[in-house]
This record gives sequence, structure tokens and C-alpha cells, in this order.
Amino acid sequence: MFSRRPTSEDRRVYLARFDFEGDAHIGRGIYIDGAYTSRGFVSEDEESLRHRLEGLIEEGRLTLDAEGAHKPTIASVERRGDVITVKLRGPPVERPRRRLLRFRLGRRRRQQMHPVLDYDIARRVRDMLEKDQFYDFVELLESFTPLIEEREVTPFDGRTVHPVSTRTLLSELTVYSKGLVPRHKREARTLTLLDRSVSMANAWSLWEEHPKIKVARFLANVVDAVQLNSALYSFGSGLRPEESIEAVEPEDEETRLDLALGEAALLEPERLVVITDGMPVYSPGLDTEELCDSAMGMLDAMGRSGVRVLAVLLGYDYDMVRFYQRLERNPSVTLIELAASSDVVEMMHKLADWL
Repeated sequence: MFSRRPTSEDRRVYLARFDFEGDAHIGRGIYIDGAYTSRGFVSEDEESLRHRLEGLIEEGRLTLDAEGAHKPTIASVERRGDVITVKLRGPPVERPRRRLLRFRLGRRRRQQMHPVLDYDIARRVRDMLEKDQFYDFVELLESFTPLIEEREVTPFDGRTVHPVSTRTLLSELTVYSKGLVPRHKREARTLTLLDRSVSMANAWSLWEEHPKIKVARFLANVVDAVQLNSALYSFGSGLRPEESIEAVEPEDEETRLDLALGEAALLEPERLVVITDGMPVYSPGLDTEELCDSAMGMLDAMGRSGVRVLAVLLGYDYDMVRFYQRLERNPSVTLIELAASSDVVEMMHKLADWL
């Protein structure tokens, strides 16, 4: 009933989380069949979920401890958006007494510099995502962009060069450095393929309640801001041009990346961005194994023909990773696995290197 990862199928799921009323949660958790859990993906609505949980409590399968000695009661089940909050009641627990440390006045410490941790960067990016500040993200991305050193040769008038001596000519030409500049190729023809399947409306992960389509739109805005010569297309049952990134809605019940790549190749892009969350091809009435292999073969062929491919994989799905990992040996293909916000720092390095 509860799954820690969303399904590979293109259908909607809800994120169920457990909460407690009062002080019953101190020192205790939720155990289903002896396994601890606090969140999970479910396909039922709130009423069906309440009946299912009540049955688990009566059977003794849902308890507050691993031994099954304490059973909770359901206080309420409410759904807001795609998140279902289950509030439980349990026996009261005494709060542990804490000793307060005495505060002593002393000299004020000077502010000291400290390194920026990966946690700080992930928190900043999470705030930018919530407020849709992709331009601030682009500025932060500039600090991750690798630098190259441009070199120049001093001009020489040729007056002191012997007409026969090449050694004199080479000795008068001096190579000097112009400085470090960001390595960006903004004039490349960039094509962004954004997944519009129904599963993109699901939560990003167990601990990230943002829908995956919001993260995908954010990254598409970043690519559009950095790459000036870019075009946006969405794919589901087919390929469709989009005038606005915000107009892309998760509505298709199948994913056909193979058809989208076949039409995208006719546009002859120099850079290709694919933002998706599941298998390359999913359709209830088709055998998708060979079609997925064909889609990966097309991406591999485009990368080896000179196209710089960037594939952003949202969430974690075993079948998705199983197919896309075949492209790891291709030097022109960059894979970014965004299973949760903890992968943001690695994404910044890979995205800056791809740009």
C-alpha cells in the first residue's frame, strides 16, 4: 500500500505523511508490519486511505512501536493538494526534563569566515525553487562555471627580423595571457524537451513536496536564460512546440520519447536538453522494452554525432535509471539524477560543465 518511490506508470499518486496530536510522538514512530515509516506514496484518496489504516490498526499491523504493544487511533485524515496528512493519537508520553545552561556574559566574538557547505547551497537552491527565482539561480551557477585562460600573441612589426632567419621571428613573438573568462557557448542551437506526462504532477520525493513539473519548469527557465538561441518543446504522446514554459501541464497518460527524438533530430540542434521523470517510453498497450532501447540508441547516436545532450532525471525510478545509465560512457551525454534536493550540488557542477 505504501511505497517509498512513485510508480513507473504515468498515473497520479499522493504523498501520505503521519503526524501526531499532543505529545504522543515523543520517542515513538509509526511501524507497519514491523517496519518504520513516516511518509509514503499512495494511490487512494483520503477516505479510502482512512478505511485501509483503520483495518491495519485493528489487525495490529500499524503500531507505535516495533513490538506492537501500542496502537494509535486516527484523529483526522485531510488532503491539501497532493499531500494527505494523517493525524494519530497515542498514549501520552512524559517529556524529558532538560537542564538549562547558565548564560555568561563575556566578550563579543568577532565574526569569522567559514566555508560554504553543500547543505547551505542546497538550502539556497530550495528557496530559489520555492520563490521561482531562476535568475538568482543563474547567478549562483556562474560561480560553478569552469574558467578557461585566453591567450594572445604580441603584434610584431618585423623590422628586426632577418629575412632568412625563422629563429629570430619566433623569438620576437611573445604569448601572453588575457585572463580567465567563463566558458559558455551561448550561440548554440539548443532544444529543450520537457516531459508532460501525468506522473510529472506527483511529488518530487518523499521529503520534497514540490511537484516534479515545478522543478522541470524551473530548470527549463534556467536553460532558456543561459542559452539565448533556444526552443522549447514538450513530449508525451507526441512532440508539441510550446510558446511558454508555464503553459506546459502534465496531462498525457503515456510517454513517447522515441517519437519526440525522431522529430527533434529534424531540427538539427547543437545542444539537446531532456527533462523527464520515468521510462523513455511508457504506454499501457505497447511492449515498451524495445522502444526504450530505440530511444536510448537515438540519444547515443545524437551524442556521438556532435550534439551535446543533457538528460535531467527527476525523482528516482529503477526502470528510468536502468535505461539512461547506458549513456554514461558517451562523452557527449551528461546525466543529472535529481532524486531529491540533496543532489543539487552535483547538479550545479554537471550543469555548469555542460554549459
